Amino acid sequence: MNRVDLIDFWPIKVSGQVLEVYDGDTVKVKIHKGEMFILRFSRIDAPEKNQYFWKMPINAGLVSTQCLKRLLMDRKITWEIQGRDRYGRLLGDALTEDHLRITLEMIKQGCAILYPFARFKNWQEKHHYLNMFLESLNYKRGLWKYGLLENPYHFRRRQKAKRRPVEAE
Repeated sequence: MNRVDLIDFWPIKVSGQVLEVYDGDTVKVKIHKGEMFILRFSRIDAPEKNQYFWKMPINAGLVSTQCLKRLLMDRKITWEIQGRDRYGRLLGDALTEDHLRITLEMIKQGCAILYPFARFKNWQEKHHYLNMFLESLNYKRGLWKYGLLENPYHFRRRQKAKRRPVEAE
């Protein structure tokens, strides 16, 4: 007998509403049956809540979170669930009723960066995301109007290393 796993059915599309925006790449969602889940947007990475720009005393995580809130506010959303991350959160994307892909729009508006290990359907899709990222950087949209910041992935690794206990020699 063959084992059937939920991953065999992904991507799954469901309609639902945003209950809470945790940060620039994670939201809490309620679907039509009343079920709730946490969704981490795939392909993008947003600054952490305690992450600031290098030369400006502005919270980059807050800028990114506000941008995502603006994009999702008062819109009918279809959630495209693609899998799970190592923390058990669902991974995916969101499409608005006017066919706006939220991850691409976050990149285009300069509110997030590409996740270093992002997977794409094909090279054309990856190229499109990269072009939108470079355009937002060149035109100083969103985060980039405040200057540069550390890649969120590297920021998290550095913060984690600071919390590790020092071993006795």
